[in-house]
Amino acid sequence: MSISQPLRTSFVHTLSYVLNIRLVDAAESNSKIFSIQFLRAFAAILVVFQHSIHEVNELYGNGYSGVPFVVDGTFGVEIFFVISGFIMHALAKPKLGKRGYWWKFLCERAIRIAPLYWIATTLFIVAAILFPSQITHSTIVPAHALASYLFIPYARPSDGELSPILALGWSLNYEMFFYVMFSLCIWINTKSITLSCAIVFVIIAILHNFTPPNTVSHYLSKSIVLLFMAGIVISYLHQILRLRLSVPSWAFIAIIAAMVTVKQIFVPVGAPLLQDSVLAIAIVAVAAFTFINDSDSRTARLATTTGDASYSLYLFHIFAINLVIVAAKHFHLLELTGPYPVFGLCVIASLVAGHLAFRYIETPIISWSVTMRKSVFGFISKPQP
Repeated sequence: MSISQPLRTSFVHTLSYVLNIRLVDAAESNSKIFSIQFLRAFAAILVVFQHSIHEVNELYGNGYSGVPFVVDGTFGVEIFFVISGFIMHALAKPKLGKRGYWWKFLCERAIRIAPLYWIATTLFIVAAILFPSQITHSTIVPAHALASYLFIPYARPSDGELSPILALGWSLNYEMFFYVMFSLCIWINTKSITLSCAIVFVIIAILHNFTPPNTVSHYLSKSIVLLFMAGIVISYLHQILRLRLSVPSWAFIAIIAAMVTVKQIFVPVGAPLLQDSVLAIAIVAVAAFTFINDSDSRTARLATTTGDASYSLYLFHIFAINLVIVAAKHFHLLELTGPYPVFGLCVIASLVAGHLAFRYIETPIISWSVTMRKSVFGFISKPQP
């Protein structure tokens, strides 16, 4: 062996020790995957950035090009979809084979997702009635409202687009559709849930080409549903492959930042869905096989707290942004500050609103849901993400 070989080995070991980066067995990692929580926070903030930019553009005109390094908020939703497939498979896997679990799964997800969305939708309806001039699509009709509460795509009265009253709810329509299909797959074949999901979701995507345009079936069969399937596959691989990359939180953030930088350079905003989707899947795959080894650090705690609040942040940030925009108009902040401070205020207000909604609305709902599952459906389980 040459002298250079042990020197290189020693250098690698020293660098690994200094940076606190190494390969570990899955048994050494925590049951809670903090890297996925990091991604939930990241995806929610992407959506906040995009909507903040959009509203500031509307306020200041099209001459404002936005802050540097803007990523399409839809990319954040794509990450959410992959994460959802990952988490649902991970949660369901130990319970497969239990009698009636397909129904229990569906009830759990409905109780977890629906109440907070109903509150946000109701708040939007109240705002549209009281302040119609401040709302872009303020026309409310009963049929549209009912469809929104039931997660059924319905033509918006103002423009005919299949969209719920709270436009953000478009992603939740797909989310609930995924839950229904996933519970169907559990019912069909509990022994090979990954295979049954693959067959069902591929068939759904193929059927998109044979459904009439602007119909519910055409809308729900878009190829974006395959992102849920990708998450299921990642979860399956996560359970059978043992190695994890153990890194500190700063290193994981750097890895994700590097991947998003690649997207920003090579995949422009508005690019075909496939290009965005590949990177969204890759980012979740990296997170799944990464173990955050300083989960008690300040950075990790902040990221995981934001990840826990990501659902509330997603639903309620738009209200905070609109309040900032109304204030900016009233106080003529264009002349005083320009667009960038207003953008910053939108982001800060969104984060505050998301965390407050999580603490005072979502957390009590989670506690209530445990009681509801026990008293109404006859079973109880730990609160789920």
